Amino acid sequence: GNISAQVGNRMNGGNAYVMVQKDKLTLSANLHEGYMNTPAIETSSVREQLSDNQVMHNDMEMTGGNNMLFGTIDATYQASDNDVLSATVNVMDMRGHNEMDASTIFEPLATRASSQDFSQHNDNHTTSTSISASMDYMHTFDGNPNHTLTAAYRFSTQPRKNESLTDYSLSSMPAFDQTDRNNMIENTLQLDYVRPLSEAQTLEAGGKYVWRSSSSLSDLLDYSHSNSIG
Repeated sequence: GNISAQVGNRMNGGNAYVMVQKDKLTLSANLHEGYMNTPAIETSSVREQLSDNQVMHNDMEMTGGNNMLFGTIDATYQASDNDVLSATVNVMDMRGHNEMDASTIFEPLATRASSQDFSQHNDNHTTSTSISASMDYMHTFDGNPNHTLTAAYRFSTQPRKNESLTDYSLSSMPAFDQTDRNNMIENTLQLDYVRPLSEAQTLEAGGKYVWRSSSSLSDLLDYSHSNSIG
């Protein structure tokens, strides 16, 4: 096995790998963890609104970062000279956090416009996970290594969650707290049979069943407040 590390101004992380073999069983695992920092992004814009006789100044700053985790486990078992069983599990988990602060200032060109200056804060959290697992069994018939029976099962799920809160400095502008969730689940079962009949002919038969399920949910909550920021 081995262990490695990475250090930088934007990304830090490490990686570990190990393999163990005993008799007919072989196990291996690989793990990577890292954090990526998003440099602060600042933008400014000025727009003249002739209809309202004013100039609108917008300033915005965004910061954030992401945690990442990747892992794989493999296992192989040689049950006999003709039978092999293998399994694999893959996991990916990403968690991000981003914040945005913005301000809008109105500058009158003549008389004071009715618009009010305000500030805005957005806090966003995202969690994205992917998990997949598979198991394979292969039987080789005596006398011909190309005469095989294979059974395979696959499972995967991809849950994702996003939470976003947007807050304003004006009580007349309600805050929004939104949570979105979605997931995709898939199950696959496959059976294959291969038998050579001659040098030019091969019999192949099999079947495959796939079952998928998806779900999605969004919750939006808005509420009034009085000058909580700015």
